[in-house]
Amino acid sequence: MLYALGPLDFEVAPFNTHEVDRTHAADFASKDLLGRRKGHEFVGAGDERISFRGRLFPHKLGGLGELAILNALRDDGAPQLLLRGDGTPLGWFLIERVRESSSHLDGRGIGRMIEFEIELIRDDPPSAASYIANLFSLFG
Repeated sequence: MLYALGPLDFEVAPFNTHEVDRTHAADFASKDLLGRRKGHEFVGAGDERISFRGRLFPHKLGGLGELAILNALRDDGAPQLLLRGDGTPLGWFLIERVRESSSHLDGRGIGRMIEFEIELIRDDPPSAASYIANLFSLFG
């Protein structure tokens, strides 16, 4: 396993990622000061974003089912636990955007290669009850 996002595993095949970007930020409040440039007061951690890029080869390796699960998780709007392949928990993230690009279409309109990008933004963990209810709604 390369990463796990909620119930979805990124593996070498069929659903993979070959590139990960991670951005961390800090938030500051700007304050006007007399006779000086604005001062900045640290107010806490800012947005943390992670982007995954990958390629699927659905005719050879599959991956369309995993892509459907990803879109269901995005539509659900609930935060998902993100784990790195070594078991390190990276926190809870919302799926903000999924971009797909299909090429070499077959006669049914399915790309022989599908490139995707997933954009995540860090969020607070959900309550246990709401997380379990959201999981059951995905597979029920």
